[in-house]
Amino acid sequence: ELETIWRFRRCAVEMAGRPEPSWSDLAAEHGFADQSHLTREFRRLTGLTPGELARQTAAIEHRRVGFPRPENDE
Repeated sequence: ELETIWRFRRCAVEMAGRPEPSWSDLAAEHGFADQSHLTREFRRLTGLTPGELARQTAAIEHRRVGFPRPENDE
């Protein structure tokens, strides 16, 4: 189950970085059997299809969050 969640997470993060993702390409790149498998897992884990999740998260600024640097570190 944990592996499934991590696969979903990697796919969702990459999905957020693409303006119009190809669901079949994302499915293949992240180890889902096919696009329908990706859709079933997204719906099972979030209650949303990948497209619905993409639309809901489109307005969010996605960026990597790191640790703040010390003030004297350049």
